[in-house]
Amino acid sequence: MSSKYLLIVLVFALFSCKNVNYAKDNHLNTNEVSPNLYKERYIVYNGGVAGGSVCSVYLTDSVKFRKYVGKHMDYEKILTIMISEDLVLVYKIKSDSYKILDAKIYSIPELKEEGKFE
Repeated sequence: MSSKYLLIVLVFALFSCKNVNYAKDNHLNTNEVSPNLYKERYIVYNGGVAGGSVCSVYLTDSVKFRKYVGKHMDYEKILTIMISEDLVLVYKIKSDSYKILDAKIYSIPELKEEGKFE
């Protein structure tokens, strides 16, 4: 009898968990990178006073594409810079030392052509 209850609790716990990378429930802010290009941030985990927050970051034009570019904790930031009219640099840094942890260049026309909403 107790094994049935344990199984029910485990199944409930498994299906109630959210994927930290893609949970989009709590919109935090939207920043304009350039005209018709935005960086959106969502809180996917809030640790409260004792723990830090985890945010997912997306690059979007709000019409043709939405690209997941990463997640960051309280001690990191994901920043964007327009290199040209068609290229955007997205990079992650440590907040205290400004050390670059990751960087990637995205082509806006290619993202629009793919048309994916992640």
